[in-house]
Amino acid sequence: MKYLQSAVLRSNILIAAHSENKDMLKAAEEIFKELGAKDVHRTSEAKVEKK
Repeated sequence: MKYLQSAVLRSNILIAAHSENKDMLKAAEEIFKELGAKDVHRTSEAKVEKK
């Protein structure tokens, strides 16, 4: 975990998390922020209807 934190602090990188579970997304967002991530955003995807 320390390695990831130092990598994030050294570079401009994009980290993404995907889950259909809202609690897991909230947990990921909190972890990113605790590790010093900046510009943390949460978005949702449009649902695609199956034919």
